[in-house]
Amino acid sequence: MFDKVLEASKQKLSAGVSDETAVDEETLAELSTFVPDDETVEHGLLSAGDLTWTRGGREETRSPGPDGYVFLLVTERRVRVVVGGADPSEPVPTLPLGAVTAAEYRRSLLSSSFIVETADQRVSFSPVGDDSEAVADYIGDAAEGWQQMDAAIENAREVLAAYQDEDGTFDDLWRVGKQVRSQTKTAARATARDSDAVTAHLRRIFEPIAADLARELRSEAHRSASETDIAEDGASETYQQARKVMVFAMEIIEEHTTVDVSPFEESLEALDDDISRSEWQWGGAE
Repeated sequence: MFDKVLEASKQKLSAGVSDETAVDEETLAELSTFVPDDETVEHGLLSAGDLTWTRGGREETRSPGPDGYVFLLVTERRVRVVVGGADPSEPVPTLPLGAVTAAEYRRSLLSSSFIVETADQRVSFSPVGDDSEAVADYIGDAAEGWQQMDAAIENAREVLAAYQDEDGTFDDLWRVGKQVRSQTKTAARATARDSDAVTAHLRRIFEPIAADLARELRSEAHRSASETDIAEDGASETYQQARKVMVFAMEIIEEHTTVDVSPFEESLEALDDDISRSEWQWGGAE
């Protein structure tokens, strides 16, 4: 999980620090305790100066212990700032990438600062090394991808929730399926970022969500068909609408996931049978 930072410590975390004060591997290894097991540190920065953390309208300054540093760790999900030598019981600044509103590196002749902001938090410190602009770009690009993906997924879920609610505003299953498929495509486009690493992470998170949305559409198509009496007038139209929604679900599976599509194909065949029987019932096959 933390191998990338350990391997790159000389080039990244220790860049610009003298050999006498370079970050040792033991310190870097200890940082892994601040990173969840299912996340990977993609970038890291350090500072020998203070950290300024603003939250809830209150600003506080944290200073690293003797020979310590402020570490900024960036995973595929969040930005976390650790102050070396600080009280381990103190909360650690944690900013979800999906909530980041700004990430920038400011530099002048006399000073520099690295700033990350959300709606309710702000962290800033003066980093060492020459990777700061690249890290800011990475955070900004990842944050944009997270936010666009999350917004599209939420839209798709809201459409489904409205249809599934007895008082929902959507009563046209085909319209629901079309919108869910459209929002899924929007979410998929959002995963394509400048960084290959960000793209890979977002797509890994997006794929099971897309599969779940497709399964929900499949369930709704099944429910619509199962609640229809084949002898009723208009049954064929209902089955055909359910079939179109099943096609939307299959397209989501085929285009955005590696999930086995065969259950969807079997469902499609069953709907084709329903359509044929319904047409025969009403003389449509004549």
